[in-house]
Amino acid sequence: MSEYLNRLIKDDDLYNLYLIHKTDKEINNQRLIEEYNSKPWQRDHILAANKFECFVCRRVHEMRQKVLPPQIINKSHYNCPKPISALTLQVNPTNDWVYSWHRAKERAEEIYRRVENNKN
Repeated sequence: MSEYLNRLIKDDDLYNLYLIHKTDKEINNQRLIEEYNSKPWQRDHILAANKFECFVCRRVHEMRQKVLPPQIINKSHYNCPKPISALTLQVNPTNDWVYSWHRAKERAEEIYRRVENNKN
């Protein structure tokens, strides 16, 4: 990493290319573009919430019908790690994302408990 930073310091063209996402609002990282296009729920919190709500509703309906499909989604799908700073690679407890993560995790766990407690 330090070698790359030293190259950026010494090479203005490389540094400008590195900043193109900020200066020209252009993303040229192909892996990032593919990730962005293949998983829309990661960039749209409302879509993510709707998908989770749909999962919960489907699960409740299936339990009421006593017809359960094979277990595909489980609680581990909602156990995301805490957000960390890209600069320090540490959790910053004053960051709004960390607060949102805590609240979302609490809500998801409560909904999960409610759905699981309705099993017969």
